[in-house]
Amino acid sequence: MARGRQTDSWTEDEAIDFFNEAARLVEEDESIIHLSHLASHMYYYKGLDEYLIDKFPNNESFRSIKKHIKEILKSRLIDKGYEKGAAMSIFLLKNNHGFKDKQEVENKGEMNIVWKEEKTYETEQETDDRP
Repeated sequence: MARGRQTDSWTEDEAIDFFNEAARLVEEDESIIHLSHLASHMYYYKGLDEYLIDKFPNNESFRSIKKHIKEILKSRLIDKGYEKGAAMSIFLLKNNHGFKDKQEVENKGEMNIVWKEEKTYETEQETDDRP
């Protein structure tokens, strides 16, 4: 669809068709697990979607469709991680979908706090005892 296309020649109607075709392709083709795969299947360069979103900022449907596509890809990565082993899915989820390792720190045992304070003041009794 977008092969050999100059980026500045896109109309808003063509961009709508592009996003709809991208969503259709992702929904139908289970082998697509990343936006780069989608770009190669559609013969466009990665980043064209962002260019079109910036070119037509008043068309919120573009952002909405891209979010829908990313949610499909994210759930597909999670499913494939369960099926085939998690290492690559975890890597892609962390790098492309904002997943993070949860770190929990648990303290086992005792904790002692020692408070050392240097005395820089006098008590009333000490001031009364002065000559």
